[in-house]
Amino acid sequence: MIRAWLVAAAISGFLSVAAGAAAAHLSAGDRAAGLLRTGTFYGMIHAAALVGVAAVAEAHGRPSRGLIAAGCASQAAQCCLASAFSGWR
Repeated sequence: MIRAWLVAAAISGFLSVAAGAAAAHLSAGDRAAGLLRTGTFYGMIHAAALVGVAAVAEAHGRPSRGLIAAGCASQAAQCCLASAFSGWR
């Protein structure tokens, strides 16, 4: 479970950096660039939070239900934010 959270955090961080690069170089307008920058910021925050959850779970040996819920909630929030900023409904 801890390895899966770290992989998810790494993928989220990578995609956030890629979105930030796209915002800096490929955006068509100021509004699109601002939305991509905001999404990138939130993605990096959620990736860092997921690394923190994995670190706490590793320190305690076995992840508790609360940590599992925190990891799942972090990823769910990131997916919801990504869909909200992309305009997908």
